Amino acid sequence: MHLACDNMASMTKQHPSLKVTAGSRPANGVIRSESANILFEADKQTWKDLDLFDQGRRGLIYGLFNKTRTTGGSDALERMLKESYGDRSVLETRRDIIKFFRDRNIELPIGRHLADVEHYLNCAFELFPGNWVEAFVYQVRNQVKESPRYYIVTCGIKRTVSLLRQVFEFTAAWKTGNCPGPLAATLNGLPELITDLRVRTLLLERTGPLRWRDMARCDHFFRESGKSAVRKIMDLVYEWDACVSVAATAQQYDLCFPEYSDDPQSSVRAEGLFHPLVANAVPNDYGIAGAANLCFISGPNMAGKSTFLKSFALAVYLAHVGFPVPAKSFRTTLFNGLITTVNLADSISQGYSHFYAEVRRVKDVVSKICEKRRIVVIFDELFRGTNVRDASDASLRIIDSFAGIEGCLFLVSTHIVEIAPELRTNPNIFFTCFSATMEGGVPWYSYKLKEGVSDERAGMAILRSEGILDMLDAARGGA
Repeated sequence: MHLACDNMASMTKQHPSLKVTAGSRPANGVIRSESANILFEADKQTWKDLDLFDQGRRGLIYGLFNKTRTTGGSDALERMLKESYGDRSVLETRRDIIKFFRDRNIELPIGRHLADVEHYLNCAFELFPGNWVEAFVYQVRNQVKESPRYYIVTCGIKRTVSLLRQVFEFTAAWKTGNCPGPLAATLNGLPELITDLRVRTLLLERTGPLRWRDMARCDHFFRESGKSAVRKIMDLVYEWDACVSVAATAQQYDLCFPEYSDDPQSSVRAEGLFHPLVANAVPNDYGIAGAANLCFISGPNMAGKSTFLKSFALAVYLAHVGFPVPAKSFRTTLFNGLITTVNLADSISQGYSHFYAEVRRVKDVVSKICEKRRIVVIFDELFRGTNVRDASDASLRIIDSFAGIEGCLFLVSTHIVEIAPELRTNPNIFFTCFSATMEGGVPWYSYKLKEGVSDERAGMAILRSEGILDMLDAARGGA
């Protein structure tokens, strides 16, 4: 039975192994695409499941990638992680820029005074006098008795000039390497943003201290005629800071850069897939493609099902952000969205039981399939919130129906392996599992995914190994 659906900081303060395979705001100058509105959608539940973001808080995966040197860079990183796309050119552009930064071991020699520059650029103090006589009098008067406003403006001008000189210097060095085309185009256009030729000369050709006439000229450009250009450069710096941070993380954790497939059939293939937050993680090779679009995953408690599902979902999501992926290699077709259900909670305030929350989640998934068509869906322990009989009947019907939806990929884990024989008649479903072996009454896990269905049970063994049953016996005897 198949589912059917219709179509600055303030400067004033400073003053004195087994391979299992089955058949808006586009990145602030680093990515510019007319088709950047082709979005890959992931909802808040999915962000929470993957430890990306939860109720406005930055999660563990964000923290993993966050090695930024500036506040603006950390904000840019958050935007990038939230800007997922289904457009290949956009994703390859971001990926190639991050890879370039990693391969060149690039670091940004910035950060110390950026907050001061921001405060200066946004302050509402009067401009440095443009008339040379007034500027001279203004300068002399403040040399006798310096005012806080004068200090903020003059220091802001000097630090902005210093920053822009640094930017032009290190970006010139980037262009000598194998710089990706879109980044090279952005770098080549940087000098043209400084439309005031005298200011451009100060930034590109002069290195000495600024004269009072220079100060006036720069102030009028930075905070008036060229304000949008300076803002653009600042945003680029923050975005590069974020990209350099991601590149450093890729190097530290040996992440790979995703490849994108134009195959008309949905497919994802990973070699050495692992979870970056798990110490000494055991990698797995995995593939899902073509007509066999639903993977039925079984195995005992603590064998690795949830971690694997999170690893797979995280890799799919990061690939659609253009970020490096926790795997040895990763290749995917482009999807329109990702929906996961791993840590679904009930809602006391709305009167939802856990089972009803699951039912609503399945309904949301079906609605999203009807809307988006090409999505990746992951369920960890489908229908755990009801009795075994209802869970069995509902799981059988939903899994069998999911498998008939073309273009989507489904990974579903469950302890209800009794439904597996009935599902084997569906050619769109294939079966994988994790296993455990008992050694001295204690379960031992390989965390390796293999073909087949596991009916192993480790729950009682875990209770015994933790001494809980003995504790209960002792407690009952002492009652």
